[in-house]
Amino acid sequence: MYLLPKLWTQIASVSSGYINYLRLEVIENKEEYKLLVPLVGIALEQVMIELEDDLLTIKTAPDESESMTDTQLLWSEFDLLGFERELRLPRNISVDKIKAKLKNGLLEVSLPKLKSNKQKIYINNTSVG
Repeated sequence: MYLLPKLWTQIASVSSGYINYLRLEVIENKEEYKLLVPLVGIALEQVMIELEDDLLTIKTAPDESESMTDTQLLWSEFDLLGFERELRLPRNISVDKIKAKLKNGLLEVSLPKLKSNKQKIYINNTSVG
């Protein structure tokens, strides 16, 4: 098991009717965090990403387009109910620059970091006298 930095320890699942839990990876470099979520077999139209305050929600809707009127399902190990995951984002995210793409069954969410406004403030040493 990997140890997450303190700011990512708030990652938690949701209990809102969706049974399945989205698995993900969190990657960090100097400019951004990346979330990688495997969504093999899920169409773009089934994926929804929302941001409310600092809470990012990724969910998929179940695929109800295929009907099985002439067939009988004998065994299934597919998760067809849909998925949901909520993530509390760290404060250093530039929320207006978040981007996502779905390619070859992998959802990649880019979370750019805010640029630091750190400055040194020099203290003037003047003698009173």
